[in-house]
Amino acid sequence: MRIGSFNIEKSGESSLTSKKLQVETFVNLCCTNTDWDADLVFLCEIHSGLLDTYEEQFAQMYPTYAVSAFRGGYSNGYIVLSKIEGIAISDQGHLRGLNRDLLVADVQGVNGFSGSVLLAHFKSGRGGLTKSQLENCAVLGSAWVATGDLNWDIGDMGQLSVPALSHDCWNGMPTQRSGGILDWVLSAPDVDVRPVDLTGMADVFDMSAPDHRPILFDVRNG
Repeated sequence: MRIGSFNIEKSGESSLTSKKLQVETFVNLCCTNTDWDADLVFLCEIHSGLLDTYEEQFAQMYPTYAVSAFRGGYSNGYIVLSKIEGIAISDQGHLRGLNRDLLVADVQGVNGFSGSVLLAHFKSGRGGLTKSQLENCAVLGSAWVATGDLNWDIGDMGQLSVPALSHDCWNGMPTQRSGGILDWVLSAPDVDVRPVDLTGMADVFDMSAPDHRPILFDVRNG
């Protein structure tokens, strides 16, 4: 199963053209390029003023994908695009201390994966609240992956008290303008995660518009 994820940094009606272009480029590649061909695409940190626009626009442009919007306050909406027939995406309620939610997509037999895909924009600041939110992912199933904006540097994986693995999708390159690797994949130990190498597009997704880089990866049961 192939999954794409991108924190688009409060992309709203007043956003620069360069910001909207990066978002649209990523989604278009995920949904129309045969080399990318994502089964599930997750966008987070969407300004509330553009959430409905993106939902309608993507539904029209990519009719083979089901498009769902999830509200999360002024600038923390989510959009999920999925071409998985019959997929159930459940809202687990607010992440502790935040106005945005944890989404869980229950997947059965999609290109070698059956399990739970956890999607969220976790607490910024790399503090105790972020840590607890990530650790709680491990209790939601035996086969699971968590992605989105983890807001926890992959180099601090050892501080998480949870049986899980980390997966870097940019070969050590930063994924956030601050220089940190905050966009990666956390998984159960028996799940096989294989990042798709996007480093050749570092100049396209350069963190100058959205301040994050997107990630793309394959997941299978081990």
